[in-house]
Amino acid sequence: MSALIPKSTALDDRLLRLVRNKIDHEDRYFGNMATVFESVLLSEMKTAKRYDDLTRQIRLYSDGETVGIRTALSTISNGMQNVQDHRRAQCHQLYDRVQALLRGYKEKCKRMKDEIEKYEKLIHTVVLKQAKADKLNVRETSKTSKQQAVKSELTTALQERDMGKRDLTHHTIEHERKKIEDLKKIFEDVLSSQMYFHAKALESLTEVYNGIKHISPVADLKELKLVKRSQHAGESISSPRDDARGRSQLPPHSPSYSTRSELYPESYSSKRFDPHIGDETYNSDGSEHTHHL
Repeated sequence: MSALIPKSTALDDRLLRLVRNKIDHEDRYFGNMATVFESVLLSEMKTAKRYDDLTRQIRLYSDGETVGIRTALSTISNGMQNVQDHRRAQCHQLYDRVQALLRGYKEKCKRMKDEIEKYEKLIHTVVLKQAKADKLNVRETSKTSKQQAVKSELTTALQERDMGKRDLTHHTIEHERKKIEDLKKIFEDVLSSQMYFHAKALESLTEVYNGIKHISPVADLKELKLVKRSQHAGESISSPRDDARGRSQLPPHSPSYSTRSELYPESYSSKRFDPHIGDETYNSDGSEHTHHL
């Protein structure tokens, strides 16, 4: 449509070119921002889901631990869960406010493009009417009813063009004013939501960090030390059952001896102890002489 507008008219109408360039720019980048921002929110929701899985595993693990570790892990998992609850609330809030505004600019830019196209048609009509009037003026020197009709059509086209220009100017100013307000609201919502989320996350994580002090090596190892101590006590003290088990392992017919005489009867039954047994003397010729009783 703009190709039908004479060069001199297109250069003079700066508003048309300015509005067209701004609307095309907004339509492109507001759509891109909406797409990327939606991807960011989805990533945040996935992050919250992964942290939910982690806290679930922490709770399951803590069930088999000692009291100190179980208390600390319970505090940690609850704090992490609170952070993810704030994260999800932030995503829902930003999606309802920011994402709706960004996506809404596709329709707003479409309405502005319709206004531009309408104004271009009015300009084109003026150009055609002006060309027709100029051509008729060249052929007819005197004013006729046909010339009057063409002039009236041209006047009407000029009035409609001027009215269309005022409408386009008004709509452009309103569009820009609303866009500035929306941009301010969008980034206020994004930044305030981020600050609120990080403040709440810092508060919850501080409680989580303080909960780590419940993990005490002295208290948590006490149970294991008691088990170890009971094992040592069981090894040093034998029970009556163990003594009975030891006696049951003796041979079935083993004799029991209480005295030495019972163990060696042949030595003690018919002989007395003689202090001179084994004492030996020698005669003058060197022969051995033994004392006898």
